[in-house]
Amino acid sequence: IDTVNRTTVSVETVTGLDDPLIFAIDVLVNPGGTHAAMAEARTFQSLVVDIEEETAEPLAGQVVAIGDDRVVTAQRAGDTTELEFYDLAGERVGQVDVVTPVTGMLLDDGSMLLVDEIGVIRRAAADGDVDEIGTLADPTDPAASFEVTDGTATLGGRRLLVQTGTGVHVLDDEGRQLGLAVGQVTSTVTRSSRCATIGSARSTGTSVLVDLDDGSTRAEIPGGIPSTSSVDGCTVALIGAEGPQLVVGDEIRTIDADSIIEIAPDGSSYVVLDGRDSELVSVEGDDNVEVADEPTVIRFAQR
Repeated sequence: IDTVNRTTVSVETVTGLDDPLIFAIDVLVNPGGTHAAMAEARTFQSLVVDIEEETAEPLAGQVVAIGDDRVVTAQRAGDTTELEFYDLAGERVGQVDVVTPVTGMLLDDGSMLLVDEIGVIRRAAADGDVDEIGTLADPTDPAASFEVTDGTATLGGRRLLVQTGTGVHVLDDEGRQLGLAVGQVTSTVTRSSRCATIGSARSTGTSVLVDLDDGSTRAEIPGGIPSTSSVDGCTVALIGAEGPQLVVGDEIRTIDADSIIEIAPDGSSYVVLDGRDSELVSVEGDDNVEVADEPTVIRFAQR
């Protein structure tokens, strides 16, 4: 679905596949919004779709990343994985064999930053070169070992959050570790995120708001879990604490209302619900604006 032009592209039509089995959660779209890549579960192949031209090209393997000029697929064989690199027209430009990664991120130069299950960090390129950059580290315990379980690329593809059994490591696009926070990612993290909430998944546990630019802690959160946030993740509503709370920068505010139901995309304001009344509240403290005095679904939009 193209939300700007209000058009749709049928994957079945452009690929010519009969009733393709594609899971929405596995569909990747490049930053420019021109192409989408997806795996077709019945044929065990991937597809790259040109959204404007409404054409598709088949790719070998499971798609793992797409950029504005590269698509990368993976074919695992035990402890090793073959990465194949394609341009957006589906032409193969190279391949490399690597120790099977758990997570990775496509870099601006077309190479992949990879982290394996024990935390070894590598860069792999289409020409077959593999460079071992280093390993995940815990500054408080130099002898610590890690079991990597997941990862997420964020901050416009310039940061990789690596989840282990104990915490989340923040890596930059050079593979350097910028920070480490105990727990798991509890906020929704996307390419647009500049902050992430990391900590306990229980409302009684503690967490921190991490600045993804440098890996530092913006705010320490004594309780509550995120319910909604601004697009960049730096303004966060919390539930499960002693009443609704709002994290703004390094400040945690207790909100005099029943709940925070929505935060503006830019984090400049939010909507609270108090009884049947809903109000728009400015983060800067301007006068509140009454929205409705009855149950209402409220969403922010651009115009």
